[in-house]
Amino acid sequence: MEVRMQTPFLNIQKLTGLLLCLLSTTVLAGWMIGSSALVRMIPGSVAMSINTAIMFLVAGTAVLTWPHDGNISLLQKICAGVLVVLPTLILLQYVSDTDFGIDLTQVHAALGDGHSRPGRTSPNACLGFLFAGLAFALYGRRTGGKLARHIAAALVLAVIAIGFTALFGYVLNLETMYRFATYNRMAAPTAFGLSVLGIGLWRVQLASTPVDDTAQAHEKRITRRTIGVLSLVALSVGIVGFSLIRESFEQSTAENARLMATTNATSITNILDSGLVFAGVLANRPPLLASFAKLERNPNDEVARQAMRGTSESLVKAGLTGIRIFRADGTLFSESGTSIREQAPVVHRLNTPRQRAILLWQNGYVLHTENDLESGGAVTGTVVTEQRLHALDKLLADIRTHSASTDVLICGRDQDNAVCAPTRFYDYSLLIQMFKSNSKLTSPVNKALAGEVGIEFTKDFRGIPVVAAYSPLSDFGLGMVVKIDLETVYAPLRKHFNLWAALLVAVVILGTFALKVQVQPLVSRIASEKQRMKIILENSLDAFVAVDTVGRITDWNNKAERLFGWSAADAIGKDVVELIVPEQRRKAHKAGFFHFSSTGLGRLINNRVEFMALHRNGKLIPVELAVAGFHNGVGYVANAFIKDLTERKEAERLAEDRARALEETRAALQHSQKMEAVGKLTGGVAHDFNNVLQIIGSNLQLLHAHVDADQEAHKRLSSALDAVDRGAKLASHLLAFARRQPLQPLPVNLRRVVSGMNDLLRQALGESIEIETVVAGGLWNTLVDPNQLENVILNLAINARDAMRGEGKLTIEVGNAMLDDEYVLTHPDVRSGQYVMLAISDTGSGMPQEVLERAYEPFYSTKPEGQGTGLGLSMAYGFVKQSGGHIKIYSEVGHGTTIKVYLPRSFDAEVELPANTGELPVGGSETILVVEDDTEVQTAVVDMLTGFGYRVLKADDGESALRILKSGAAIDLLFTDVVMPGPVRSAELAAHAKQIDPDIEILFTSGYTQNAIVHGGRLDPGVHLLSKPYRREQLARKLRLLLSNRQQTSVRGLPVPAAAEKEILPAPPPKHRILVVEDNNDLRLLACEMLSILGYKAHGVGTGEEALELLRTNAFNVLFTDVGLPGMSGDVLAEKAAMEIAGLKIVIASGYDHHIGKLAGVEPTVLIKPYHMAQLQEALERL
Repeated sequence: MEVRMQTPFLNIQKLTGLLLCLLSTTVLAGWMIGSSALVRMIPGSVAMSINTAIMFLVAGTAVLTWPHDGNISLLQKICAGVLVVLPTLILLQYVSDTDFGIDLTQVHAALGDGHSRPGRTSPNACLGFLFAGLAFALYGRRTGGKLARHIAAALVLAVIAIGFTALFGYVLNLETMYRFATYNRMAAPTAFGLSVLGIGLWRVQLASTPVDDTAQAHEKRITRRTIGVLSLVALSVGIVGFSLIRESFEQSTAENARLMATTNATSITNILDSGLVFAGVLANRPPLLASFAKLERNPNDEVARQAMRGTSESLVKAGLTGIRIFRADGTLFSESGTSIREQAPVVHRLNTPRQRAILLWQNGYVLHTENDLESGGAVTGTVVTEQRLHALDKLLADIRTHSASTDVLICGRDQDNAVCAPTRFYDYSLLIQMFKSNSKLTSPVNKALAGEVGIEFTKDFRGIPVVAAYSPLSDFGLGMVVKIDLETVYAPLRKHFNLWAALLVAVVILGTFALKVQVQPLVSRIASEKQRMKIILENSLDAFVAVDTVGRITDWNNKAERLFGWSAADAIGKDVVELIVPEQRRKAHKAGFFHFSSTGLGRLINNRVEFMALHRNGKLIPVELAVAGFHNGVGYVANAFIKDLTERKEAERLAEDRARALEETRAALQHSQKMEAVGKLTGGVAHDFNNVLQIIGSNLQLLHAHVDADQEAHKRLSSALDAVDRGAKLASHLLAFARRQPLQPLPVNLRRVVSGMNDLLRQALGESIEIETVVAGGLWNTLVDPNQLENVILNLAINARDAMRGEGKLTIEVGNAMLDDEYVLTHPDVRSGQYVMLAISDTGSGMPQEVLERAYEPFYSTKPEGQGTGLGLSMAYGFVKQSGGHIKIYSEVGHGTTIKVYLPRSFDAEVELPANTGELPVGGSETILVVEDDTEVQTAVVDMLTGFGYRVLKADDGESALRILKSGAAIDLLFTDVVMPGPVRSAELAAHAKQIDPDIEILFTSGYTQNAIVHGGRLDPGVHLLSKPYRREQLARKLRLLLSNRQQTSVRGLPVPAAAEKEILPAPPPKHRILVVEDNNDLRLLACEMLSILGYKAHGVGTGEEALELLRTNAFNVLFTDVGLPGMSGDVLAEKAAMEIAGLKIVIASGYDHHIGKLAGVEPTVLIKPYHMAQLQEALERL
């Protein structure tokens, strides 16, 4: 059984949070008021950066407010996010050597901490903050279990280690412990803050983690805490003690180094003085002066020259490395030994009043002196000597033997730079800038050259911390520095530190053992009692859950683990409402539990209640809950027994599932039937719509011949014909969407199709759109209906034009493509294989994802109302699918759209498309049988064919047409509608026609083909189709094409039998005089025109009263009236007319089956609206 420890209001966690907030606000206040003391806090430390202070403020806020129940708020999430993101960005700056502009460099550079990256938090501090942020993020997870807690604990230990390591570095004065490589140093306040943050995080971990309540767990927990407390005490004592020892040790070391520097500076001065005196004495030896005087008087005196040379060589043997004697005019009198003046890499000019002297270095120090020779107060010559200063070399070597890292530098000044000779650790001369930008001396070397004596803990030019003592060689203008590595200095101190640490560890171990011996028996007795209670609860048949006063789970038995899927380790410590209550009910449950914990009352207490609980996998579980509560001294806690009702509810669920499945099946069936009905409706509407358009279009074209001189009529007729074409296009789109348009695929090459559309596309797109066509070489053929493909290309191009708002670039690309199995896996409706690809790309606005998802839907359009039908892409999609291809849209908002059409490759040879000359083909004298059930369409077609010069026979259905064919009439072409009434269908009629006359040509026409002559979306082989509505010139061209290719095998001219002629050409009706009564002007004029066409004389009026007056004149013998008339109705008019006028015939038109009996002995004829001309003729013939 596991529990959580109750914590007081002000604990270590909150104290550490307050301390971090105080630390950060102090530093931030220092930056705001410009106080160096506040931002450094510790004298001599580098300043804490602004970003570091902000991260401490965020971390302190998180520690201070972090809840123990895991229910973190938005504030804690933001804190964790900042502690992850900000240090990550700073570390990225270090790694990539870039500047993101987040360091506030200008603000920090003014402090002059010597950082190469002012204001940037040190890398080790960034790692500490990053680990803290990740630990907070893991604490905030509602899931994760032990693994997440272990990872969080490891991260917290890493934060503590980073902080305390840096603190030890400052205590031991070891920069490597608080500075990573050559990057920025961690400030001492930052090290302290990270240590505090680590402790706070550890307390958050302990308070948020479920605690095992077994005896062994308690014993381990006490042991760990004892070790932690004793270690902290021992560490504090060790730090204080070691700091005192180190301070004393540093003072002693500094004094020894300073004494070494000043003493050896005196020795070096003496050595140089001795060398100068020795050189002066040698230059003024009498033999040398006598020989010089003789040569001065007589430069050609060889005896004197030999004497001078001998004297010089003896001086070289006496200790000089070289000697040269010059006359005042620069003439060389004598030279012995070697001169290194010109080869020496380091040259120091000495400040000597009596002679000119230079200290050289070349694998050792050499004193170069120049002594003037005078006679009578005038300089007559110069003696130049050079001597090795072996004593100086030995002295420097002796100094370096003080330790393995001791080194000494002798430097001179060259204008604004200090020049130092090579030393133990520098095999090259050093050039050091004398002053910083603020006129301060930059190093101990410069301070020695400036005449200062002192000691400094700093870094040398190797970047290694050293203690450096410096002293001037004032008599000569030189400076000397003696330095020792701190690593060497602190080596003895570390030995004492190791012994001290060993003693502290021993104290921790002994203290822990003693405490463990005292506490273990008490812990064992308490744990034994709890174990007994746990065994009782674990054997319960129901799940048992106990919660504390704030709703956190304190007990969770085995049955609860099996019921809810959470182990006890995962569940204990979690909020019971968050763990097992569905999200939509949590608010109400929390309110109820809060009321219970305060009063002990609630709806669930001492009652059995059914509700849906939440399983770990997200499933809801039906359970029965029984809760009992009691007061534990702090508040009311609850113990709950929970029974699983899954099996009982499962049967109910299965019954509901069966009912739901039945309903879904019924809905799917209804949807399928609906789609089938939509398909049939689409085809039927398209067929009837095309018939209407055919009638209108045919009559408009026939009317052209009667309005030759009326330009206004021509204009209106042309406009009406354009409207017919638009209606035909809309019907075609409907059929394409339904995939029911008849295709006539041919093997074509898309190169010719695309190139043939250049003029059309240019006219449709306008001059402001650039068109580019790219055709790949070796293009394959494809089997496609070229006319329909041109429509698709044109529609897509117009869509692209609208997307580009009239300006841009349209690219049409044609090439070969292979859709492999991998592509097909993601597109199940596509077959793998070879395709010809047609891509149309634009530079328009592109489509967002929501538009792409609905792009193929019919009637869906993003254009303003009235500017598009929404069928363009739907038609393209239906055509491509019907052609066995594939279509894909690629679009990016703001960049444009590419639509790729893939059409199957064809291995057949390309069929050359017939050229369209644009001229109306001539007619002919052949005989054509027209089969059309619609009288108006039939009349229009017969009139057009007669106008072309053809001999025309007509039939109303397949049976009539078949009788004409069997009569032996000479028929060259059968022109039949696909959809025909009666038992003989169009396909059967065509088959019978071919059996009777194999040479006959057959041309089908229809607005909707269904499956009569189209299978698989394509016309049957050898079938010719002219889709309705068609223009007069389209009909003429199609007929001429078929009849011209027909092979004449026999001479036609057989007479048509009278019976057949009578059947298709009825005798003219008797002439009647008809009065038409219709209140609608358009219908009245149309009825009169139809009667005139049928050969009757007709006159129209709008009311029954007018009609009755005209009938009394006996000028009419037939009354043709509508029923719904204003004023006197049609049936009342008919009754009065029948009574007044003897022998009057009556026809009544009605929109429904209007039953009228005999009127004055006359039986009227009823004609149902709408009626065709044939129905009207039939009604009149019955009179």
